[in-house]
Amino acid sequence: MNRQTEDQVAERTSAPREVGFGRLMLVMAAFVIVGAPLVYLLWRVVNDLLTGHIVGTRMLLAAPALVVFIIVLNVLARTIRRWDAGIG
Repeated sequence: MNRQTEDQVAERTSAPREVGFGRLMLVMAAFVIVGAPLVYLLWRVVNDLLTGHIVGTRMLLAAPALVVFIIVLNVLARTIRRWDAGIG
């Protein structure tokens, strides 16, 4: 094994890293800032569908918004799992 590979292995097997409070708040705020408009749009579309009001442009925006929202949720879940594992 060369030196770089040994360092990478040692880094992965070393003690878990603490996630700082500032970084935690910054990342969570970023997820809220990105996710809130998506939740609003999707909530509004579901509400319109349930009340029988169909707005074409909003429906067209809902499909890509749903895909982006699912991606954001997956990234959030992976980030939280990394924090829980102590990887940082």
